[in-house]
Amino acid sequence: MWKYLFLLLFTGSIAVVWGHEGHHDVEEHLINWWDEVGKYHLVLLHFPIALINMVGVAEGLSLFSRRLIFELSARFMLVSAAVLIVPTAILGYVFSYSAPYEGAAQLLLNWHMWLGIATVAFTWVLAYLKEWGSSRGAYYSVLVLLLILVNSTCFVGGKMTFG
Repeated sequence: MWKYLFLLLFTGSIAVVWGHEGHHDVEEHLINWWDEVGKYHLVLLHFPIALINMVGVAEGLSLFSRRLIFELSARFMLVSAAVLIVPTAILGYVFSYSAPYEGAAQLLLNWHMWLGIATVAFTWVLAYLKEWGSSRGAYYSVLVLLLILVNSTCFVGGKMTFG
């Protein structure tokens, strides 16, 4: 009980300190708050990327070793990635409005956005095929496409960030 009370007080105090931005009008405060929320894209994005890549590794190990642990691991990681990828994409969309993009940066942003949307869709299709699909060939084909998509999206995002 005490640990939950401590957690509530700790997170509440952080929210109060972090949320205080001085004396600005309400509209500017909301814009600044929204920009801050978008920055969490940079925190969350690593989890779906790693999980999707590890689904590929686990499925490869499952194919060669025929051990149930790898199939169960792949299922867990895929469901986790499907759950996490949606808020990650939404935060990425919010984050895209935090700075002006022009020229090549705008082109990279558009590619990153559409590759990210395709990655979300393919992740959910793959999760569906894993749980309810009957064709292993379709599942592994979508998995290969998803691995290409997620790493292409990462490349473009990294190009935007690091040049």
